[in-house]
Amino acid sequence: MILHKTVRNTDSAKNSEIKQNNSVKYSKEKECRKRMKKQNRGLYAVIGVIILLMAGLVYAWSVMAKPIGASRPWTAAQLSLTFTLVMVFFCIGCLVAGFLSEKVAPRLYVLLAGILMLAGFMIASKTGETPAMLYLGFGVLCGLGSGFAYNAVMSTISRWFPDKQGMISGILLMGFGLSSFIVGKVYTAVTPSDGSDTWQATFRIMGIIIVIILVICSFFVVRPPEGYRLEGMTEVGKLPFKQES
Repeated sequence: MILHKTVRNTDSAKNSEIKQNNSVKYSKEKECRKRMKKQNRGLYAVIGVIILLMAGLVYAWSVMAKPIGASRPWTAAQLSLTFTLVMVFFCIGCLVAGFLSEKVAPRLYVLLAGILMLAGFMIASKTGETPAMLYLGFGVLCGLGSGFAYNAVMSTISRWFPDKQGMISGILLMGFGLSSFIVGKVYTAVTPSDGSDTWQATFRIMGIIIVIILVICSFFVVRPPEGYRLEGMTEVGKLPFKQES
């Protein structure tokens, strides 16, 4: 009888301790959410979308290629090689930025992306009778710059949303995907496919606009402070504690 009471008292103490621990964890979760709401994380999301709108314009190549093809006697294979180079160097840029992500500040990658894309559009605008300058400028430099910007934004901005990883990834990728549509419309409106070299002037203007926007945005591409994965978060994206009755 005494043993039975002892076991019952022990179980009761354990249940009381579990409830108390859950209550503390639940309080930490609420505090965690409050602290994240107070910070203006939406600004980082907007900045990320703007950067990816600029970086994603390399995917508008199918639209950009029409005025270029109309002004040069090149084959479709020669033109399509430009986009192949873009994709190759985009991947290289993402890979390099990924390897050095903890050693180099993300804002430097965005700055470098702006400089590379400015240089790329300027060089591409000097294209003559052969597509070599187009390959180097748009294919290599713009592709590399786009890869740097993409990796910097995706790996940095998502850290500000440890509780909404899926949502922020979707928003950022939406900006990257919309770029080709938006830029394509603007580019088509100002660059006719009439066999002239108007596209060269458009390239120069685009390069200047991109570098200005990326330089400004780079100041906002910063990692969250150490310990931003607040108390009550066991791992990224999870706030698992629920108050038990």
